[in-house]
Amino acid sequence: MSGAAIDIHSGYVSAEALRGLVSSCDAYVSLHRSEGIGLTIADAMGLGKPVIATGWSGNTDFMTEDNSFPLPYRLTTLTRDYGPYMRGAEWAEPDLAEAARLMRLVHDHPDQARARGQRAQEQIARERDPAATGAILRHRLEQIRTGDPAAASPA
Repeated sequence: MSGAAIDIHSGYVSAEALRGLVSSCDAYVSLHRSEGIGLTIADAMGLGKPVIATGWSGNTDFMTEDNSFPLPYRLTTLTRDYGPYMRGAEWAEPDLAEAARLMRLVHDHPDQARARGQRAQEQIARERDPAATGAILRHRLEQIRTGDPAAASPA
């Protein structure tokens, strides 16, 4: 790991600029409240970066304790509208003290962090690459076409 510089970005960053930024960083941290599918998280994992991210939302489909640093959270109910998030919806409040602890851990134990990032990279390559995703989609389309939920699984 390099020095202790921290860059905080908020707002829109182009895909090209984001990929360059993630490529040059030591770790990717996402203290999100509701991430959606977690594309930037998966991208960082695909690059082998240690990832610390709120353990809530779509990123939990691929983040595990073995390949990343899922962050605890507490759910809160919105009392007013926040952009597209309507009053009454739930979102996660990440545990900031644990986020700080995990960032220190990644910095102080770079070998452990790199090993997790390597496992993440291997998993993303195995499960999220275009060929694997295509096989899953073909399988699901075959199930829909035949009406057979037991249709042959992807090879």
